[in-house]
Amino acid sequence: MNTLTQIPSDGLSSFEFQYYPLRMIADEHGKPWFIAVDVCAILGYDNQSKAIKDHCKETGLTTRFIPALSNRYRLIDEENLFLLIANSGRLGDEVFGAWVRDEVLPSLRLPTDSLQVKPVVILHDGKAVTTSTEVARYFGKLHKHVLDKIRELLGELPAEFNEPNFRPVDFFDAKGEKRQAYELTRDAFMLLVMGFTGKTALAFKLAYIQAFNRMEMELLETRRPQTQDSAPVLQPHAKEPGVTRLLVTMRDGQEPITEKLSPNKHVLSLDDFTELARKTGWLVISKDEFIRHFFGGEG
Repeated sequence: MNTLTQIPSDGLSSFEFQYYPLRMIADEHGKPWFIAVDVCAILGYDNQSKAIKDHCKETGLTTRFIPALSNRYRLIDEENLFLLIANSGRLGDEVFGAWVRDEVLPSLRLPTDSLQVKPVVILHDGKAVTTSTEVARYFGKLHKHVLDKIRELLGELPAEFNEPNFRPVDFFDAKGEKRQAYELTRDAFMLLVMGFTGKTALAFKLAYIQAFNRMEMELLETRRPQTQDSAPVLQPHAKEPGVTRLLVTMRDGQEPITEKLSPNKHVLSLDDFTELARKTGWLVISKDEFIRHFFGGEG
């Protein structure tokens, strides 16, 4: 069982890999330092001192007293941790390395105060969107890794989905060089972060979804019909004393069917309903088309 348990109040973070503890502290610059004895135990090194001497770089070693543990510990940095993994010589240690890379390190880089650091969702062309750079920043991942995942998705999804949901955009990095990113709709975001794992990552997924919800509610509340919109704008019927609205359905050879309409009911043609749904941001798709695009079969 692999678990993440954050203990930020005393500077110590504690994790568990297959019932082995993995503890670390962050220095004044936020750099993570791992307790060497924990790493060596997980990787099967019997002699911690020899393993560090044989495989670790001196610049990535230090010894500190950890108040929460009331003891001094030999600490190794991120680079030395992966050097120990690479030189352990045991089959299966890549599982530990993948867990550290994909869950432990991203969780350490996640913002800890959601009141100060919030997901960025904006309105663009009438849609709530975010960007791949913002997702990388917020989840503590390298942007190139986020791009790799997006390109993997683009190769698996149909073009009809990709074009409106993953829009290529350019941005300038810290060096002033032009780089590629992607603008993501809610659907694209959900597919992208589906593989982000860990309890902390889950909390930040929920925060991002809430940001999308707020922006989409704002869009619905502020939207006004434009002259080019052909969809009908439905307004509640005024309550006129003594007026009853009826829907009468007549079929050949049958008695007319009369239904009393309440004030919140409206009668629309299928075309008008479809257009109204599209204008308000709903995806309208037939069952057969949905199955064909997403499952490659027939209804």
